[in-house]
Amino acid sequence: METAAQIITAITAQLAQAAQLSAVAEEVGAEIARLQGVGSSEEGEVTVTVDHHGIPLDITVHDEALAYDGAQVSAMVLDATQRAIQDVQEKAEPLRLALLQPHTATPMREDLGDRIQELYDRIEEYERGTASGQDAAADDAKGDQP
Repeated sequence: METAAQIITAITAQLAQAAQLSAVAEEVGAEIARLQGVGSSEEGEVTVTVDHHGIPLDITVHDEALAYDGAQVSAMVLDATQRAIQDVQEKAEPLRLALLQPHTATPMREDLGDRIQELYDRIEEYERGTASGQDAAADDAKGDQP
């Protein structure tokens, strides 16, 4: 059985770890936000650059595409956009995995909640014991009076 001081020390350590994980998540989120993906149509007639959300930032229609009609060029743009989105997702995957890796042996939220509950239970137990002890002392004091 852990002492209250050990429980408080463990809770403090877990809160510090949570703050550290939050900082890592912010850094990874910022890295992901800077990512861009680039994709080209099958024959390279169109090139599209997208941001981390897959929103096109730049569309380049090369001279080779001018030989095609509007519907074909539109299909090339869509194809290049899909490839650009796939590119940015592939770039983001290692960052997402780094963020999602377990950093603790036990699930922090459950363990932290258990430890806090144990601490509250001990405080209640202590307070009941102190109150019982005071009641007993008061009873003893009454019995000593003439």
